[in-house]
Amino acid sequence: MKLYLSSYRVPHPEKLFALIGKAPNRATGAIITNAKDRKTPEQREEKLSLLETFLSSIGLTKTVRINLYTDQFELADYDYIYVVGGNTFDLRRAMLETQFDEKLRRYLDDGGVYVGESAGAVVVGPSLRGFEIMDEAPTKPSWEGLGIIDTILVPHNDSIEDKFRGRAPSIKAKNTDTNVRPLNDDEDYVIS
Repeated sequence: MKLYLSSYRVPHPEKLFALIGKAPNRATGAIITNAKDRKTPEQREEKLSLLETFLSSIGLTKTVRINLYTDQFELADYDYIYVVGGNTFDLRRAMLETQFDEKLRRYLDDGGVYVGESAGAVVVGPSLRGFEIMDEAPTKPSWEGLGIIDTILVPHNDSIEDKFRGRAPSIKAKNTDTNVRPLNDDEDYVIS
């Protein structure tokens, strides 16, 4: 299984390139956008354009955007899947309602690379309990993460925003039997 998980963007591109196993300009990627479903169309476009500019700046120029609800796609067509940050609960709901989680497991079993930023890193853990302090939760949220890793990653540990900074202890309190690891915005968590 190949996972590149971070709090913000790709702080160490060389680690991601090692997972992908080919030159960045030859790698194809899909950007899963559903964590940004609550944004206005203008906000969403601005955030996604900034991400695409960043990916291009590190050499990842062959990307497409995918909305899990509306787009037809085959994960096997992509060397990596980049799951953006935003609302963790919206992202998890989209994964459940579209059966993306099942497709993702097969993709990972076949050697695909998962890149998860912020919410994209949180959902691969075992639980979303406690993240309602950071993200607005729907009336009936799914509290279960994908369980691909056994650790709950808590992004933005060093944020200047009180909403995000230092939240690992409160999330640990709601998940006492689970490993919880804070991530600063310049850190990553890599599984190869």
